[in-house]
Amino acid sequence: MNSKQYKENFSKIFKSITNTMYKEKIGYVSEQEKYYILELEERLSALKELIIVLNDQFLSEEKNNNLYEKIMNDIFHTKLLQDKWWREMKTKYNFKFYENGKWMVNFDTNEVFLIIND
Repeated sequence: MNSKQYKENFSKIFKSITNTMYKEKIGYVSEQEKYYILELEERLSALKELIIVLNDQFLSEEKNNNLYEKIMNDIFHTKLLQDKWWREMKTKYNFKFYENGKWMVNFDTNEVFLIIND
């Protein structure tokens, strides 16, 4: 999935998700910051797709398990980078936070929203 497709899919998902939850615009991020978190989001998406495809019968069980472990380690590392980025943005922009909430970037507008599950 390329950046344009990802943005289009994200916009659709963002609109459908945020219609059923409380959302509040809490700020903006720069273009550079947006592209960094977008890259991490795309990486996570690709890694999750790899896990789905991993059940390919052409790989031995050992190779399948080794690849699965590498993918899971990469997902873990990428999520750490993502969490670090959000902590830095929270500090830099003083973003509001709630325990059951999460932040989302609208990649079309660079707006950051606080999403709270009911």
